[in-house]
Amino acid sequence: MNKKYMTAKMLLLVTGVAGLTAHQVSAGVGAKEKMKDTVLDKAITPEVQRPTIGWARWNEDWSVLKETGNQQLFDPIKYIPLNEEGDIYLSFGGQVRQRVEVWNNFGFTAANDDVFLLSRYQAHADLHVTKYFRAFVEGNYTHIPDQRDLPGGTRAALDANEGDLTNAFVDFNFELGDADITLRGGRQQFYFGKQRIISALPWANNFRKWDGFSGIVKYDDVTVTPFFAWNVPTSKFNFDDIAGTENTGNGATKIFGAYATKKGLGDLYYIGRTRTANGSSNGEAYSHTVGARRAAKIGDTGFDYEFEGAFQILTDPSNDDFAYMLGGHIGYTFADVPTRPWVYTGLEMGSASYDQVFPLGHAYFGYIDALGRGNLIDWKTGLKFSPIKKLVIQGDFHAFFREDTDEGITTVAGGAFRGNADPTNEAFVGTELDITAKYPIAPYTSLLVGYSHFFAGDFIDDTGSADDIDFFYTQVMVRF
Repeated sequence: MNKKYMTAKMLLLVTGVAGLTAHQVSAGVGAKEKMKDTVLDKAITPEVQRPTIGWARWNEDWSVLKETGNQQLFDPIKYIPLNEEGDIYLSFGGQVRQRVEVWNNFGFTAANDDVFLLSRYQAHADLHVTKYFRAFVEGNYTHIPDQRDLPGGTRAALDANEGDLTNAFVDFNFELGDADITLRGGRQQFYFGKQRIISALPWANNFRKWDGFSGIVKYDDVTVTPFFAWNVPTSKFNFDDIAGTENTGNGATKIFGAYATKKGLGDLYYIGRTRTANGSSNGEAYSHTVGARRAAKIGDTGFDYEFEGAFQILTDPSNDDFAYMLGGHIGYTFADVPTRPWVYTGLEMGSASYDQVFPLGHAYFGYIDALGRGNLIDWKTGLKFSPIKKLVIQGDFHAFFREDTDEGITTVAGGAFRGNADPTNEAFVGTELDITAKYPIAPYTSLLVGYSHFFAGDFIDDTGSADDIDFFYTQVMVRF
């Protein structure tokens, strides 16, 4: 057995023992001190709600601690008043994430087996100066201690960025009539809707980030976010340059548009993207995406649904085209069953020329991340249930087909899958099974374990190596 597999086994064992120990310790402390508030987003009182710790840390408002006082471990650093009124204050937070990945037949090739650890460390500081001004800075350090010996190696865009800023922006807040307006400038991240079009890609070791400007306009139950920003290229070992400058190609890839949400109704958006055209040294390619999304429960029936559709206009120096994408599901929750299972069936698809922009493909086309939305139809179904309190187990099954058998398909990054040549008319690409289990092993700490298997189909078999892929991972994450 080689050194990497021995290392992986030790890491998995240590993860399990540490998780069990942390859970036992926290349970003991809870019994001894009768602490009840171990869920971060639980209301301290019926009137005051603690912020939920998610990916967009800048959305957390810890000024609620001015009313409730400190009640949890990290509360003393979440709200640090700097004046008597308490409206000038600092807030600190961070994240530590460790994930072991085990791959077999990566890229459908038998020789591509590897085991490695992905490490991510983050810290942020949030300064509020009354309700009118705010500065938010977040730094990160991501790396792979023992390298990644798969095609692409240790990838700068996804795997390693040894010291940089994921966010560094200032907000100016004011009122205009009945509207609350925020003007934001600097380095920032975007999470729009269900992230089918724009995402900071939290699954990867590195986050996506942009340099530019955005605004937030809130009027009653309507929120509109206009934006104009350049994607920041990642430098693995050096501090990333400011995007949109000569050092980063003068902003060869930028996004612009507006995303609007109305509570109880849904989302409406326009997103444009400009990038260097394929095969062109100075020409630009544009995509203009107009879409809408709605998600809701269906009365008291137990049914829920989500639907998103978008139309796209594509232009470059040599060609104009049209494209589209669809996505969504219909689900049902068995509320009277002890494990409260939720079952669903759904569809994700995109036409052959569809520009993915900057999506979270990981959530929609299988956790192995073998395929992208371009020219793909994904019929999916799944089950989620909770056999014991706080433990969530989910299984998803995907069946992939080409939307147009005269065209190739794309990778998760949007590139051509095995080139543009298509020696087969087969539509069936393959199937994937994903199984995940998530459990909060201690306050602020979660354990995620997953296994995925891709069954290669006729199209993959006809276009190259077609070994089935196995992907196993275990992840511990602390967020505070």
